[in-house]
Amino acid sequence: MLSPRGRFHFHGDPIGLPLRHDRQMQTWTGPRDQGARHQSEVNFPPARCLFSDNAVLPTSLPRCSMSGKTASCYCGQLRIEVQGEPLGIGICHCLACQQRTGSVFAALASFSAPYAVVGTATEFVRTGDHGSQFRFRFCPVCGSTVFHTEEGEDSRVSVAVGAFADPTFPPPRVSVYEHRRHAWVNLPAAMARYDTDPA
Repeated sequence: MLSPRGRFHFHGDPIGLPLRHDRQMQTWTGPRDQGARHQSEVNFPPARCLFSDNAVLPTSLPRCSMSGKTASCYCGQLRIEVQGEPLGIGICHCLACQQRTGSVFAALASFSAPYAVVGTATEFVRTGDHGSQFRFRFCPVCGSTVFHTEEGEDSRVSVAVGAFADPTFPPPRVSVYEHRRHAWVNLPAAMARYDTDPA
């Protein structure tokens, strides 16, 4: 898993942690608390508009120009705008990412703050192989995972590459958890590869 710091940090394979559900609505006010919540819904505050003037938007969303890159869920309810070039782009084949995405690997790009989020997200917190906790945000309407952060690390965000819906997005440079890669998945020979966590 590409950590929000721009290097790879693996969530690894599922370790069977019990989950607690907290359905109470919360308002985003800054860094998330360090509690043991594993699932909750968060309403993000109104932020600057994230879509360009020619974007196809639900009628309830405003139109304006954007200067960064915007990723969104399928229905457009949850959106994140990032600035600048990615710090790192990679794919992860761990079983947790396969289950989380419903695909055979996760493709992620890490960006520096600042970033802006609009919409309501359901959150899921997962503990990685080395004890770090990662907070995944996905749309409670269509279910698309859009982005995640590492607990205690507010200066970076990792965004699902597919959420940009941009076939010209730069290719991944690193592939991790190669020992979990499906045999039929072929990757460029020049890509850096790691069997597990390179850290």
